[in-house]
Amino acid sequence: MQQSTSVKRFAAAASLLLVNAIYMFYVTARSVVLPSILTDLNGMSLYSLAVILSSMVMAVTTPLAGKLGDLFGRKRIFLIGLTGYTIAVAFCAFAPNVWIYLVGIAGSGFNYALTYSMYLALLTNIYNDETRPKMLGLASTISSVSSLLGPVLGGILADYLGWRFIFMIMLPFCVANVLFALIGIPDVKPITEDKTVDAFGVASFAICVVPVMYLLTSAGSVFPWISVRTLLLVVLSAAAFVFLIRSEKRAKNPIIPLDLMKNPVFRTCLLVTVVSGLAYSGMNYLPMFYQRVKGMSSTASGMMTIPREIFMMTASFFTGIWLGKRGKYRQAMVLPILLFAVSVGMMALFRSVTPLLLLIIAEAFFGAADGMVLVSPNALAQRDLSPTEMGSGLSFLGFCSTIGNSAGSAITGCIVAQFWSADRAFADAEASVTALNHGLSMAFGLSFVCCVLLLIYLLRSGRNIEKSTV
Repeated sequence: MQQSTSVKRFAAAASLLLVNAIYMFYVTARSVVLPSILTDLNGMSLYSLAVILSSMVMAVTTPLAGKLGDLFGRKRIFLIGLTGYTIAVAFCAFAPNVWIYLVGIAGSGFNYALTYSMYLALLTNIYNDETRPKMLGLASTISSVSSLLGPVLGGILADYLGWRFIFMIMLPFCVANVLFALIGIPDVKPITEDKTVDAFGVASFAICVVPVMYLLTSAGSVFPWISVRTLLLVVLSAAAFVFLIRSEKRAKNPIIPLDLMKNPVFRTCLLVTVVSGLAYSGMNYLPMFYQRVKGMSSTASGMMTIPREIFMMTASFFTGIWLGKRGKYRQAMVLPILLFAVSVGMMALFRSVTPLLLLIIAEAFFGAADGMVLVSPNALAQRDLSPTEMGSGLSFLGFCSTIGNSAGSAITGCIVAQFWSADRAFADAEASVTALNHGLSMAFGLSFVCCVLLLIYLLRSGRNIEKSTV
């Protein structure tokens, strides 16, 4: 009997730890070889759609996933997500044309949203307050290692065996994860007996979010920011938002947890999640600084991310241990925002003459902040929310992270474009570098202001973080 229990515990831990690791390998490996995939499938004209499709589907599905778990049982939805994700990976691996491949991408986004939301909720069902943060930290560390391996192994597999082997090598891990979940994840009864799905809320939410995601990922590249298309997208999204709020106030099982917005601890988790997403979005543009302003090679630019990744893995692991033993949630929320502010503040001051040591220090500070914030908001929400709030609350946190990152990327790209673009004519090469440097400084400066404002808020009103409302 004891051996059977140990096997179930191992299987449950393995399943929960594999969820994010498999997805991070998939995302990072796919990003490296996406041009080759679309060229092989004669689908380069659909490149922009292939880039944004998964995140768009995830943004719509994530809040709904938490509510589905509450209505029909978290293990059931978790297994549906894992099985669907395995099928989606198979679609990508054996896609005969670009349309089947896009179905695989959309399916991966939909099913990962189901599994990720249930992963966070199931942690609260399986582990206590001391063990749960440790599991979050360990999962974040393993995911970070997976994201490092993705581009390397993805490139090697694509060069020597073909891009399809990236997905084929994932399939055994996906199947194993389904089996681990079947064996180890305990049955969790639905939170409510009422199985009514807020269909009108789901439709309103989708109509609200999809135009916003499309606008944030395509404006400035696919179409101008100032255009009729932008206006139509904004109007459509705003109208859907109004209907959504009215619908959710009347719904029996709303997908958006409006009542949770009154909880100051949950609001703090939301703010930290959104601002960290805004801050992280600027890192997508940092290689431009290294290569065009500092004159580094692509290889050297890639090497500059190593300190960030190392500190991120280390910080996430030890943050989980620290929260499990000490429970210092306020410090675990304040410290990463302080480190974010210091790091992006340093990046706003980067120039061509900035010493290499300062660049490395800024990368390390950012990695430590990112590692901590991967654990602390989710751990605090898991501690503070009631069982009936857990599914929808954690799912909404995941949604806000996606929106924060997408909005930050769009804002950063828009700011940089005001100063520099690859096809803009400059007097000389030095003028082009200076313009790019100014644009990046302004973008990082805006992130710095956001971090400082949040830091002030946390210091002034963050005392309630140490007090659980449960």
